[in-house]
Amino acid sequence: MQWRRCGTEGLTYQWKKDGEDIPGATSAQLAFSQLQTSQSGSYQVVVRNSYGSVTSIAVNLEVSRADQEAPVITLIGENPLVIYKGSVFSDPGATVSDNVDPTRTITGDGTVDTGIVGAYTLTYTAQDVAGNPALPVTRTVNVVLDPAADEDGDGLTNGNEITGGTNPYQKDSDGDGVNDPVEIADGTNPNDASNYNNLNKGLVAYYPFNGNSDDESGNGRHAVNLGATSTTDRFGVINRAFSFDGQSSYLRVADAPWFPREASEFTLTTWLFIPSVPADHDHKFILTIDAIEQW
Repeated sequence: MQWRRCGTEGLTYQWKKDGEDIPGATSAQLAFSQLQTSQSGSYQVVVRNSYGSVTSIAVNLEVSRADQEAPVITLIGENPLVIYKGSVFSDPGATVSDNVDPTRTITGDGTVDTGIVGAYTLTYTAQDVAGNPALPVTRTVNVVLDPAADEDGDGLTNGNEITGGTNPYQKDSDGDGVNDPVEIADGTNPNDASNYNNLNKGLVAYYPFNGNSDDESGNGRHAVNLGATSTTDRFGVINRAFSFDGQSSYLRVADAPWFPREASEFTLTTWLFIPSVPADHDHKFILTIDAIEQW
């Protein structure tokens, strides 16, 4: 602070803070070094000479401590965060709190590919207006298989495969030529390539009619029921067989290029009950392909 004077020499000065004399502050300037918050206050100077004195108007000085405190990042939601493969990921974000600046929300830096199972890392960084950087915070996002989905399309859910110890990415975990759901139905070990039912090796499709016309070979070649009626099987179990009217009802598998029509040998096995033979001895078929090949 400085007092600018007009007049003759012989002036004396006394600086005051909050109305009290400041010891030793008797020059035309009041200098400060290494300002402290305790030096905040109202300053005036009294100027005297042989003719009298005059007091300056008060000047308020406010000393604020420099902001040296870093902000703090706090994650919103879980860490680690688990989401299912194929789902849509939305970053829950994080909050940034500071001793001076208002609290705000930020998102993390990083990529999460929900199409690929794996662990992904998001990093959250921030700084306050004064330039103080916050300690970075990370979140782990684990993309996992949905236990209710069927990754390999073999008819077993991912959850069942993981619980049962089979590979949810392979229909035939042990590579023995018999898909996992068939081995489980057979009571053989789907993780032991030497343990399987020979009759099911190379199985193309399997329709046990468990209340539906689904293919339970693990190949996903499900049939569409066109008019057949669910009925009791040969063991008296309800909804374990289909009844056909012999005229228009049938099960249809659309576009079956997988059928071994070019093979020199293949096996077609079925359990049939024919309540009566038509009087005209009309030829009936178990299987037809394009209404040309018939068995």
